[in-house]
Amino acid sequence: KALADYQSAKTWGQYKEMREAFLRAFEGMEGVQVGGGVVGNSVSQSECAPHIISISIPGIKAEVLQSVLSDRVIVGIGSACNTKRSENRVLSATGLKKEQVEGTIRISFGSHNTMGEVQTAAQVIVQEIQKLRKIGA
Repeated sequence: KALADYQSAKTWGQYKEMREAFLRAFEGMEGVQVGGGVVGNSVSQSECAPHIISISIPGIKAEVLQSVLSDRVIVGIGSACNTKRSENRVLSATGLKKEQVEGTIRISFGSHNTMGEVQTAAQVIVQEIQKLRKIGA
């Protein structure tokens, strides 16, 4: 049991480092929220699973972003609890406005991912958000 606890704590720590590295790429991006809190707000991030990240990008439809990312980064849309409905009650219940709910993507990573992959994924997502914002999509 001690080895399992050590491995679990070690993995959890690696997830936290990956999460922090991932989120750094979004700092300074106007309107981007993570799990209901503004990027960089450690208070709202301290009680979440570090390997699952929910990002809301107002003004950009999650489906559009998911589509442009599909050959490079796999993202989910909406909340994991409610992926088959057009209206997401789970995200709405967190206080997000309709535009924020419609612009929410979900990213997960695991022990098989490297820090480099996490950083690259974040950079690709940021670049696509910037492109979509320029064209008003």
